[in-house]
Amino acid sequence: MTGGPVDWTRLYTGAAPRVTSLPTYPFAAMRCWIPEEDTTGGPAASPDPRPGRAAPSAPQDAGDIELLRREWLPTGEAADGSGPAEGAVVCLYGTATRAVADALARTAPPGALVPVLVHDGHSPDGAGGFGDDAQADAVTDGLLARHPAIAGWIDLTDLDRPDPAAPGPWTARLLLIRRLVGARPGARLRGLQAVRGLQDLDGPAPCPSGARMAGFLRCLGAEYPRLDTTVLDTDLPTADPERLAAALWGEWHRPGGRAEVCHRNGLRYEPVLRPTLARHTPLVPDPGRAYVVTGGTRGIGARVAAHLVQRGARAVAVLGGRPLPPRERWDTPGALDAAEAETVAGVRRLERLGARVLAHGGPLTDRAAVGAFLDRVRSELGPLGGVVHCAGGLGGGRPAFVGKDTATVRATFAPKADGLETLADLCEGDRLDFFVAFSSACALVPRLAVGVTDYAAANAAADLLLGHRVRTGGAHLRSVAWPMWTESGAARGKDNVCAPVGLDTVDDATGLRILEQVIAMPWGGTVLPVLPLDASFDAETLLDTRTGGSPAAPPAPAAPPAPAPEPAPEPARAGSGPAWLVPLVCAVLGTPETDLDTTADFTDLGVESVMLGELLERVEDAVGKRLPPSLLLEHPSVRQLHDHLTSLGLAPRPVPAAEAPVPAAAVAAAPPPPAPVPATGAAAAPADRRTDGRVAVIGMAGRFPGAPDVATFWRNLVEGRCAVTEVPADRWDTGAHYRPAYEPGRSTGKWGGFLDGLDLFDPGPFQLGDDEATVLDPGIRLFLEATRDCLADAGYRGEELRGRDVGVFVGGRVTSYPLRAPLRPDVLQSDQNFLAAQVAHRFDFRGPGLVVDSACSSSLVSVQLACRSVLAGETELALAGGVEVLLDERPYLEFSVARVLSPTGRCRPFDEGADGIVPGEGCGAVLLKPLAAALRDGDRVHAVIEAVAVNNDGHTMGTTTPNPAAQTDVVRRALAAAGRRAEEVGLVEAHGTATRIGDPMELKALTDAFAGAEEPYGRCGIGSLKANVGHLLNAAGVAGLIKVALSLEHGVVPPTLFCEMPNPRFDFAHSPFRPVTAAEPWTVPPARRVAGISSFGLGGTNAHLVASALDPAERPAGVPVREPLPAPAYTRRRLWLDRKADAGPVPPAERPTSPVPPAEPRPAAARAAILDLHFVTRQVTDGVPASGPAARVP
Repeated sequence: MTGGPVDWTRLYTGAAPRVTSLPTYPFAAMRCWIPEEDTTGGPAASPDPRPGRAAPSAPQDAGDIELLRREWLPTGEAADGSGPAEGAVVCLYGTATRAVADALARTAPPGALVPVLVHDGHSPDGAGGFGDDAQADAVTDGLLARHPAIAGWIDLTDLDRPDPAAPGPWTARLLLIRRLVGARPGARLRGLQAVRGLQDLDGPAPCPSGARMAGFLRCLGAEYPRLDTTVLDTDLPTADPERLAAALWGEWHRPGGRAEVCHRNGLRYEPVLRPTLARHTPLVPDPGRAYVVTGGTRGIGARVAAHLVQRGARAVAVLGGRPLPPRERWDTPGALDAAEAETVAGVRRLERLGARVLAHGGPLTDRAAVGAFLDRVRSELGPLGGVVHCAGGLGGGRPAFVGKDTATVRATFAPKADGLETLADLCEGDRLDFFVAFSSACALVPRLAVGVTDYAAANAAADLLLGHRVRTGGAHLRSVAWPMWTESGAARGKDNVCAPVGLDTVDDATGLRILEQVIAMPWGGTVLPVLPLDASFDAETLLDTRTGGSPAAPPAPAAPPAPAPEPAPEPARAGSGPAWLVPLVCAVLGTPETDLDTTADFTDLGVESVMLGELLERVEDAVGKRLPPSLLLEHPSVRQLHDHLTSLGLAPRPVPAAEAPVPAAAVAAAPPPPAPVPATGAAAAPADRRTDGRVAVIGMAGRFPGAPDVATFWRNLVEGRCAVTEVPADRWDTGAHYRPAYEPGRSTGKWGGFLDGLDLFDPGPFQLGDDEATVLDPGIRLFLEATRDCLADAGYRGEELRGRDVGVFVGGRVTSYPLRAPLRPDVLQSDQNFLAAQVAHRFDFRGPGLVVDSACSSSLVSVQLACRSVLAGETELALAGGVEVLLDERPYLEFSVARVLSPTGRCRPFDEGADGIVPGEGCGAVLLKPLAAALRDGDRVHAVIEAVAVNNDGHTMGTTTPNPAAQTDVVRRALAAAGRRAEEVGLVEAHGTATRIGDPMELKALTDAFAGAEEPYGRCGIGSLKANVGHLLNAAGVAGLIKVALSLEHGVVPPTLFCEMPNPRFDFAHSPFRPVTAAEPWTVPPARRVAGISSFGLGGTNAHLVASALDPAERPAGVPVREPLPAPAYTRRRLWLDRKADAGPVPPAERPTSPVPPAEPRPAAARAAILDLHFVTRQVTDGVPASGPAARVP
């Protein structure tokens, strides 16, 4: 096939069409506004916990699939209550929760609470109760005999269990619940399970107790609409039984919501599903390590194992339910049954692909056998690199929950939840790159669990148990709540099992690509891939337990009205069910009515779960009444269904003769969206480095924690000093605001990098009066001093530059300090733009004066703008820098609610023990001039800026979610603009914010940027001064530039502190980088010293700067070098407005450092994307890089 030119003019005869404008978008003017605080004392409005409709979004790249994760949103305050007025409530309690059961009884009507002790095998002191299935059966007989009107149950047995990891007699409790559900058909029933720390919402210590029972309670309400179940994760201790009892009764009286609820600090939270698009990265297995696949001998597991080998794995261990037959039988005709033949074929396929294979058959719950097999794998195949847990299956038996016996439930849980626990325990000592469990969509979406509650509960329990391990350090663990795979024989489109909630089947190729996408995620936990059937898909309703209101379910065609108006039509034939049901069932099955056996179970007739939903809708349409989904499971034949409906007085509605079908309104199909325009993302070709395209740093100044000047700053860096201290008493009261454990409105840290004498200032050199100086924002005062010091360092007196084209480019923002002053005209001089304007005014600089706020990249972006200005001839010189002041507790509260603040006060970049940021404050400034002019004029040159590249993350899954591909791209652009090869760079000052996940993500992005460099591993040093002074936020970039400039100038690389054990999540041994942990000489001559500086900002603005030392050979002969002036002297005195004693935290609008309000804890999935300075959610991908200009010094 070839192409050719097209003469488009021949399409038209006569007049050519004219161009016309399209109509603008009709924006819906909805009120989106923060409600004003209620000052009347009334209750605050509860925010809606449900997300908006999440229509399927187009993937950013081919193959990128939107993933949904659970988050927790507040629904209001957790209300207290007392016992119900009617009916008996069975209270299951353990030895540790007897006091809570007693408190429940005291707050209920006399005799309303029926306590039942659950123990682990024997009844202590003859207290009764049960500890196994047989005892539970007998206890339930007595309960039903004594209390015919049981209203429900409260289960306390998972609180404070002696061994939280042991499930205890949970199937005995399940048996009791199953019998309670089946005892009173049609009656409403309430069930409440209490747990603590099971869910992934911060608060109590993580605890796995209750996961198995919670898996059932998550989905039972979908099968039995008369049943309201809730799993309440409380933060109240059993040591306070009265408060806990009141909270339990309060939740008891709130049926109808989501099946899982959390109480945290008096607030009530419900789960929602939120989209999070993790980018696909091709999997690259380590050929020297072994990969384990459970369920890997057949079906989907075999596909996964083969995919790992095709991607490069050379050693695979597969586990199945049955032992592999001896190899000598493999080729004997008739020696293998069908299952064995499939297993052997799978192993042989892996071997043909070039893999060494070990196989094991047997239950995953046999810890000794599985452990011995894994030891053999490590010995014969090598260390374990990853695990994919595909094992699992339906336990069989009757589909209805009330018909599932204990043996069936245990058989379903064994390979899935129990097997996961076994595997995770046995692999705990292996440094796995990933551990992925295959879960099911029915575990997350209750309506898909109808008829398979045991399978759904097993997967849900596995997800909860895995989530517990994620929160206790297993970030490599994740699970995928899969829709059906075509490999399992699932239908496509609207006939698939997940169609009622709007999801399609996963084909094998897409599933394997999603698996790689999930492995590449930088977070652990459970995700649901979104493969929508059509644009009506609504993620908002997926967690709902009721089928009646589901807009996501595709409407089934209406059943043809029964022609006969009689309430009891005669049977279709002798011994068959009623005639009105027969056509409904046959329409769903697609079979002739004469072939229908009305006594056969629906499952034997081939009715699958999706067909059950369609059949139920047809029956509902016929009788004119909503029916429970469990109806077809509990009465699983036409005859049984008819008899039950007749007993309820239900029959098909007569249809009026005049009633005619109404045609559906025609809906015009919307034009398809335009195809996405691919971003080139290509960096400019390396340019020759020219003297007139570089910028000289001719002056530097700054005040940093523990360092009143640059000289002291350099000495502290080289000597490895840490300037982090506790918060000074004059900033904020740590006694009032600090708590070691998180509490709303409190800080989890009380350490930072602070400047001494922030309240002291000398207004004389800047022609300021005392009153005027007193109300001036401290950040402006610091930058005024830094400007004066910087000019002196460059050898310039202020009068030399007055009236000249000197630009001022400063990154920063003002504090809440001016709000302390009474309103007066000079208060306006502390507005944000005056960070630059005050300097221009006081020094009479005539170039542009700009303030940059791109969060943590602000000061490095200001350097980029200053370089552009001097290179374009807009200015002769430019002052660039940044300033940050930690005036009050507000930043600490925001960082605490986002869970990114180090609780130890130690910033540990690149270290295994990294636990978060330590804030810092400071001010830095550099004076810039084109290198050619600086050499001509004899200016001293601290360093040479060869290029600065700036880009943006573009569209990510959220405005605070970074794009690691853009990080890689900005580094590549800077190197290309500087004309440098990656192997020429000897030092990188990283953004490095000291998180266990964040630092490896940045290092991976840097490694990708350096890909292809011909250099030995570990050649390039990498560091972060945040360990010395904390994260200086807006001033971080210029502080890094000053550190690098001093290192280039002095030929010494300072150490990065507290990197005692490099983070194992990044393989330094096979990367270009190595942490510099001790001061070391930069042994290459100045002409070959090249460094990079990275700075990434909240909101997506990324910057990378390439700097070098001045080659002494470039100095023109005979031109004297300007000497620095003596450091300016200051007579500082206290000019300060004290904070009012009763002042509370600064309102959010006054310091927008984070979009998170401090009033509520954020779920882990949300807080991970809050701060760019942590990179917690930075996905390192091969995706399309964000676009952005790169020039010589852009």
